[in-house]
Amino acid sequence: MSASVSEQRWRSALLSPTGVVAVLGLAVLLFLVIFGPVIWGGQSVTADPSALSKKPSSLHPFGTDAGGRDVFTRTMTATQLSVLMALIASAMGVLVGTVLGVLPSVLPKFLGRFILAGINFAIAFPGLLITIVLSVIFGQGAVGAVFAIGLAIVPAYARLTSTLSASVQGRDFVAAAKVLGVSRFGLLTRHIVPNIAAPLVVNASVTAGGALIAFAGLSYLGLGVQQPDFDWGRMLNEGLLKIFVNPATALAPGIAVVFSGIVFTLLGETIARTTGANQGLNFRLPRWLKAAGTRQLAANEAADAENGQIQEPVLRVRGLRVSAPHKTGWTDPVQQVSFDVGRGEIVGIVGGKSLSCMAVAQLTDYSA
Repeated sequence: MSASVSEQRWRSALLSPTGVVAVLGLAVLLFLVIFGPVIWGGQSVTADPSALSKKPSSLHPFGTDAGGRDVFTRTMTATQLSVLMALIASAMGVLVGTVLGVLPSVLPKFLGRFILAGINFAIAFPGLLITIVLSVIFGQGAVGAVFAIGLAIVPAYARLTSTLSASVQGRDFVAAAKVLGVSRFGLLTRHIVPNIAAPLVVNASVTAGGALIAFAGLSYLGLGVQQPDFDWGRMLNEGLLKIFVNPATALAPGIAVVFSGIVFTLLGETIARTTGANQGLNFRLPRWLKAAGTRQLAANEAADAENGQIQEPVLRVRGLRVSAPHKTGWTDPVQQVSFDVGRGEIVGIVGGKSLSCMAVAQLTDYSA
């Protein structure tokens, strides 16, 4: 995709209603994360004994909690802890899930199947159940909640990554890279990961929104942030205890959680629009490699012509036969194929070309 087309897609996505709302919402969250504790930090912990559980007023837009602290300033201040912890958990889950998801594509088959079996086993359990169990294991507190949510994200993200990488692994350019001797690490970094990055980034944004809601849920249950710290989930817990007396104390953190979740979801939608046409699989040889190969081929041909040497074929195949399993037994889709490929020569094979070339390169699982 050219730079102008890419810029046009970004501009179109950002100027759409979804993009505008996502950008503005992200700007608000970023402002509150950076400046929220600076502006409202002192007021959020200041208790007023004469204003316990007060209803909304001009001085306290969302009222006060049971300790006489302003709910609005506490909600603004809690943005930093709530968002940062959710982002850390998401980054942990996405990173570990991506690594586990791409490993089966380059590891030996028995190791890859073992990893996939572990992923499938873990994904069979509900994510909420895994989160709660892990939070109990790690203990109460923000750190334990981050590890619990991050590890709970891993199975689903690893499954997504493994599915995407498997679809890329079977492409011809990956097979060509294997024939050229590209290392397993090179296959990952140069051919597999770049071609699955777009959907992974989109899902990472949506995952961040889910992690934020999960973090608030753990704090609401008493498994997340503990006193004297506070986040939106803990404020919800405290507000719901007084919901029939002062509903606004639970309304403010609830609005914050919903708003943040919507922002991350819309951000993912915006990114998806910009990368939707760029999810095709791309493989191009570097220019220097093309030029070097062309120069070397011309030099070899000139030297052979000058010396009067007869060129030997670079590839000679005789009686190639490939057997593959079939529901009625074994079948031979390729039989008695013979051909020579000379230096700089292009040979066309009609019928069975892919399987024949894969067998010659020893990239097929079938007997040849």
